[in-house]
Amino acid sequence: MVKSLRWRIQIWYSALLALVLVGFTAFVVLRLREQEFRRIDTELEGAANSLVSVLRGVPPPELTRGIANRESTPGDDSQPPPRGRTGWERLGAWDDPPGDTESSSLPRRWQRNLVLPPAFLFRNEDIPHYFIVWQAGTGVLARSQFSPAVDEIYVPTTLPATAPYLYSRREMRTIIQRGPQDTFVAVSRSIDRELDRLNHWLAGLLLFSLSLFGAATVGGGWLVGRALQPLERMSATAATISAENLAQRIDVSAIDTELAQLADTLNGTFSRLEESFTRQAAFTADASHELRTPLTTLLGRLELLLMQIKSAGEQPAAKFTEEVRICLRAAQRMKGLVEQLLLLAKADAGKLPLEPHSFDLAPIVEECLELLTPLAEAKQIKIQSTLKPAEVLGDPQLLSQVAINLITNAIQHNKPLGLVRVEVRDQPEGIVLQVADDGPGIPLADQTRVFERFFRVDASRSRDGGGNGLGLAITRSIVQLHHGEISLESSTEKGTTVRVVLPRG
Repeated sequence: MVKSLRWRIQIWYSALLALVLVGFTAFVVLRLREQEFRRIDTELEGAANSLVSVLRGVPPPELTRGIANRESTPGDDSQPPPRGRTGWERLGAWDDPPGDTESSSLPRRWQRNLVLPPAFLFRNEDIPHYFIVWQAGTGVLARSQFSPAVDEIYVPTTLPATAPYLYSRREMRTIIQRGPQDTFVAVSRSIDRELDRLNHWLAGLLLFSLSLFGAATVGGGWLVGRALQPLERMSATAATISAENLAQRIDVSAIDTELAQLADTLNGTFSRLEESFTRQAAFTADASHELRTPLTTLLGRLELLLMQIKSAGEQPAAKFTEEVRICLRAAQRMKGLVEQLLLLAKADAGKLPLEPHSFDLAPIVEECLELLTPLAEAKQIKIQSTLKPAEVLGDPQLLSQVAINLITNAIQHNKPLGLVRVEVRDQPEGIVLQVADDGPGIPLADQTRVFERFFRVDASRSRDGGGNGLGLAITRSIVQLHHGEISLESSTEKGTTVRVVLPRG
């Protein structure tokens, strides 16, 4: 399953979808929580500011006298309890005297104004608000009547330096606001309803996300299967292609753009395979034909010689000598062909022996010219050479065969009394070996095929000249083995020029 592309895509898709859904749910819940608390905080801040405004209207002597009276009252339990280990003080946790609805240390003429705003100013009129007013280091000045369900307000033992200060504790939301004369106002309300509403939202979003995740996972699996169908069709088509059916190709008309490049690459590979098999078949047929001709000649001459020996009696030995020479030439031609085929086979397999080192190419080419001078004189061809010192990196024996093949072709396929020009020089692109002739040239349509094995141009190449169509093919293989380049230019007016570029030594 781990190596399955289908399952990997499905797992990554499901993981990404789950992450998106979790993020979406968290964002919505946090956003709703933020909005609810902002509304609650606005309510509490408005109520606290209203109480602070009343305190600011109390003259300092009245406020001080009220505090002094409270401190002188024996048994007064309105002082805040000692600070506990929790870091919180419980204010408002003391029962009011029976029948006393205005427990306060302030004069009664001021305590009537020290009340919360009317309920209609709040969005939730049925949610009660509670307040406590106290002075630092003195005690509680006034507080509202608490309900049986809520009988206390918790405030931190260490008050913040800035106000207002908002916090939540025990499902209560509280604001602390500073007032005049080191007084503080704490206003609180229950947030049970809002928390329940947020929990309902969270449960609904989780249920929605799970449903969406299940449906999207099933749909994603179906889409992945649909997306992989072209690959399955391509695989099925590739499986039908064999050595007997190389013409089969993948149909790219119904494949998406993203996979069309892969299909084109596979079709190109199949085309190259078909071309390779075609060349191999042609090579086998041509090699068989080339070997069959000298073998037929050899067998025919030997049979004729045997018949003549049986019936000759005492005929002259010269007749038999000529027949033997003909057989010898056919065998030599066949041997040369086999050697060239073996050389090509080694080059194709990458097993051609190569011993590269740095040497001067000019003396090697000069030796090849000396070997081929008798052939040129026999055909009345003049050779003109320009051989300049040029250090090349390669195998001298193989590069000498390149020179021999090119010069031999230029001599054999030249016009009568023609000229062969051989040049060796050092150029910016590398060491250049160039051979040109004045022959009839090669038609433009055949110039791209002259390096194919057993290929001959009918007008200027024939087996009568002793060639077998392997010389340029072997030359190109040797040049490529040396990481060089070979090119050909030909015209019916100027003849043919072959140019080889080799790496420097």
